[in-house]
Amino acid sequence: MGHGLCRRVALSQQEGAPAAFGPLGRHGPGHLDRDAAARIIERARLAGAVRPDFTGEDLLLFFGANALLARAGAGTAPDAWRRQVAFLLDGLRAGPGQRPLSVGPLTPQQVYDVMGRLAGAP
Repeated sequence: MGHGLCRRVALSQQEGAPAAFGPLGRHGPGHLDRDAAARIIERARLAGAVRPDFTGEDLLLFFGANALLARAGAGTAPDAWRRQVAFLLDGLRAGPGQRPLSVGPLTPQQVYDVMGRLAGAP
C-alpha cells in the first residue's frame, strides 16, 4: 500500500475537502470509496505487503480519523498527519511475530454509520 495514496487523501483532507468517502456520497480530490479501498488492500495483501487481517473498512476508518487530525492541526502543526500515516504504514506491514487482533473489523454498515457521525450527520 503506497504512501502516495495516503498522502493525496490526507492533503485533500487538510485543505478542507469533505471526508472523502464513497459510502457517504462525498466525492472530491481525495475520494476513496469502499470498493476502491477493498481493491487496494487486496492487492497489497496478495503482494504480502500488509497484514492479512487489515481490511478496506480499516483503511476508510483510518482516513476518517486522519482527516480530523489534518484539519485540526492545519494551522498549528500542518505535518502532524504525516507522522500518523508513517506509523500506520509501518504497523500494517506483514511480517513475523504479528499477534492476532482482539477485535474484528467493522462491517461496511458500521463504517458508514461511524463516518457519517465524523462528518456531522445525525
